[in-house]
Amino acid sequence: MAIWQILSLPPFAQAAARDVRSAYRAIALRRCQWPAAVVQWENDFYVDKALAFGMSSSAGAWGVVGDALADIMRAEGIGPILKWVDDYLFFRFPPSALSTVNAHRAALAARVTASGRNGCLFWRDGEHELSEDFTRPLRPLDGPAAQWTFSFAHVDAVCAPLGIPWSEEKEQGFGFEVTYYGCVFNLPARTIALPERKRAKMRADIQAWLGESSRTHTLASAEALLGLLQFGTHVVPNGRPYLSGLVQFLGMHAAAAARRRAAGQRAAFESAGLHPPRRVRQDLLWWDSILAQPVVSRSFANDLDLLDPGLYTDASGSGAGVVLGDRVAAYAFDPAWRDGGRDIMWAEAVGAELGVRHLIANGVRDRRVRLYNDNTAVESGLRHGRVRNEAANHCLERLFRFASDHNITFSSPASGDRTTAIAAALLTAEYRSSSSRRAILSSPTSPPTRRASSSTAALNRRQFRPRPAPAPSSLAALRASSRLVAYRPSAAAQQFAGLEDVRLARVMEMAFAPSTRVGYGTGLSHFLAWCEDRGVDEELRCPASEELLTRFVAAQAGFYSGDYIAKMISAVGAWHKMFGVPWCFVSGSSLSLALRGAAAMTPASSKRPPRDPYTPAYLRAIKPHFDLRDTKDLAVWACALCAFWGLARIGEVTVPTQKTYDPAVHISRAGWALRPPSPGSTAAGTLRLPWTKTTRSAGAVVVLSVQDVDLCPVSALSAHLTTSALPDSSALFAYSQGNKRVPLSRSVFLSRLRRAAEAAALPTLHGHSFRIGGCTELLLRGAAIEDVKAHGRWRSDAWTVYVRDHAGVFSDRLSVAP
Repeated sequence: MAIWQILSLPPFAQAAARDVRSAYRAIALRRCQWPAAVVQWENDFYVDKALAFGMSSSAGAWGVVGDALADIMRAEGIGPILKWVDDYLFFRFPPSALSTVNAHRAALAARVTASGRNGCLFWRDGEHELSEDFTRPLRPLDGPAAQWTFSFAHVDAVCAPLGIPWSEEKEQGFGFEVTYYGCVFNLPARTIALPERKRAKMRADIQAWLGESSRTHTLASAEALLGLLQFGTHVVPNGRPYLSGLVQFLGMHAAAAARRRAAGQRAAFESAGLHPPRRVRQDLLWWDSILAQPVVSRSFANDLDLLDPGLYTDASGSGAGVVLGDRVAAYAFDPAWRDGGRDIMWAEAVGAELGVRHLIANGVRDRRVRLYNDNTAVESGLRHGRVRNEAANHCLERLFRFASDHNITFSSPASGDRTTAIAAALLTAEYRSSSSRRAILSSPTSPPTRRASSSTAALNRRQFRPRPAPAPSSLAALRASSRLVAYRPSAAAQQFAGLEDVRLARVMEMAFAPSTRVGYGTGLSHFLAWCEDRGVDEELRCPASEELLTRFVAAQAGFYSGDYIAKMISAVGAWHKMFGVPWCFVSGSSLSLALRGAAAMTPASSKRPPRDPYTPAYLRAIKPHFDLRDTKDLAVWACALCAFWGLARIGEVTVPTQKTYDPAVHISRAGWALRPPSPGSTAAGTLRLPWTKTTRSAGAVVVLSVQDVDLCPVSALSAHLTTSALPDSSALFAYSQGNKRVPLSRSVFLSRLRRAAEAAALPTLHGHSFRIGGCTELLLRGAAIEDVKAHGRWRSDAWTVYVRDHAGVFSDRLSVAP
């Protein structure tokens, strides 16, 4: 619920939390209920006149009051609000975003449906359970010119007359990070993390279990540890397979207790310890390695998106098959595949694992993916992380580890849809594999390997030289974006160690864009793996001497591009700076010379030819292959012209997916303004971008001027807005499709352009080719360089990289006047 709420708000929203002090004790019982609330203590009897903690009905009784309190505050315009028992989570944002948020709430109110379960009332929007009906709009309680929509002063004005006893000790003020439901949520970064105290407790309990000399453990201790780790899977979802040992151990306790017939014997036996299976120790060692990280977190930015790429897997006694889109891959098993406890469940799990590897080889990253498998047990394993069969569990461990490296999670369809969906996929898929393939998978301890898809390999004819592989390291098990802060060097500053460590790590991470953190994390792992492989002592890795760094550069030269090696060195530098270790290398040093030499040794396989530009001739050639009477085609065509003439990045005019439109980040129809023609000037329009890659929330303004009639962005955009008449809060290039409004996503945009190019027998161009082509075309038409530079929002000479027709652009500018 918290993740859903955060993702529905702009990234600059804030959150705060309050707790009702002794909430149950604040609810008085009726006199008629007193006989059921008598407590005996030292031969005396006492009547408990308030709700008691631990009484099963207390939660429901308080829930009536607590839910009413939340609804009263919502009726006053305060919110959004979430509630968990007596904990309240408040969200606020600048009033400038209020119209967008309220429009979203109104849309939800029109489609949510009320449901009931066990006497509870809640609302549903598809697969999501929600806590309100969204009929009450939020209000700017300090006025539209205030910084935020409300403050705790407004909450107190509502709650004080009602006598609500808020706990001052547990209050968390408004900020971009809040702890709720035992987890730390970072709103701008869209991450969830374990609080430091909880992380430390979980690790201490694990180490205590592993260190106990008796080597036997009771049912109660196993249940307590399993409960802790189950909670941890909210943040570490790929940890679910590593609960299997404890679950198996609980089953051993249950089986042993069932053998005792007398109740007294059973109770006595349940308090006795048993020797856990070896699997428990292996699982706990894995959890210990994860919890050893200074920050245990994950991104939830894509948790609500569901990608259905048409991934179906199946298996039989002879082999496994994968369907991905319109392609099929088939694998034959070794004749002795049933050895070692393998059975059909293992075969089905292998099929799922192979399907995931094909999926990732086709470029899927950072998504929640629907996977179809006709084995109920394996589908349950994909949801819960484990199955009863140990050999199949090893497959799931590899699957989840590999998927976690690419930030992929899975969703399964309803059970009734599985067989029909798989059969339909097999009927329509194109068979592209050989039945002679054999699937001999590595042992669970072997690292997963990445393989390019067959289609990718066929298209890519460049010859690659083998590159030095990083040595095994615990750092490689972490997400790339977490590695900079996860690996603390021995030379890190220690004077104030323990003081705000977790928050400092978070602040340091936020100094870099998410993509930069990923790149730096990968570069750092290369350096540390090289040091480990060459036997470089940890003390010499940080601070790293110039000699060590030049030798590292020499080891990579000829295998990677010079730019990539320079980024590895930048990653090492960022790592030093994050932990307060000196880093002061200057131009002209031996390291600079080594990087220059590495650039000269860039292998041909790493040299990418310049991307071709979009041109007016290209656009005119593909235009006949668009049906401009179709709302979707018109939206794509208008977007293409705006990107071309506006020198826009594709991410500035489209949305990542059709379900991730956020008006705080993506341009809406309200961001378009048309200036009519006037004496001495033609008509023009402006796009006000709320967020850009370089200016972030400061945004930018893009000017669109009238161009040739058949390629005019102003005319095309006006026609699109008229044809798909949608509210101003809609995405700029959203289009009507039946009764729905569909934001134009990046993938839909580029896919439609690709089909048009194929129909025109033209090569497919990249998304960035719009910016390249627009820059070149404006210069060819005589626009001043400084004007084009300002129009493209370049603050440096980076615009020169975008010029393609150098002779046409510069010949007239450089010619001598007669």
